[in-house]
Amino acid sequence: VDRLATKKYPCMLVCPGGAYSSTTDREAECVAMHFVAEGYRAIVVHYSCAPHCFPQHLKEMAGVMELVYQNADDWNIDTSKTAVIGFSAGAHLAAQYSNRYNCKEVRQLFADSKPVQAAILSYPVITDDPKYINPGSFRNYLGYAPTERNENGCSNECMVTEKTPPTFIWHTAADR
Repeated sequence: VDRLATKKYPCMLVCPGGAYSSTTDREAECVAMHFVAEGYRAIVVHYSCAPHCFPQHLKEMAGVMELVYQNADDWNIDTSKTAVIGFSAGAHLAAQYSNRYNCKEVRQLFADSKPVQAAILSYPVITDDPKYINPGSFRNYLGYAPTERNENGCSNECMVTEKTPPTFIWHTAADR
């Protein structure tokens, strides 16, 4: 028996940034290849960008998770070890999915939507607090730039619960 053919690997979903106006290549395949070299299966999620807005991105993440689960045997993925890494707006999406994989908008399409078990948020767009908001990212995410906290729950720091998966957050010295 070929040991590599039967081994199950953890899976990393990679969400590149781009202010929800595009997804940048510099945070996509090169990041995925790093995780492949470390023994992961890696999937780059090129999610829809403006003019597509909330909740399209969450639905697409749920769709990717469905593909992971449907193909886990063929792709040798251990579905109990799925994680997401995102950069900037992609980190916002990673945090949104980590906490809202089972929201009503997602469950309308995927009645049994699946969670990730861990998240890495790289210099995330994290809040819709008007003092710190990234207006361009939120304009693209929502279809408009909020002037106060959004009713759709876009501020990730307000969504953390005991069910939030373990999450590593980092930023650069230039980030506010």
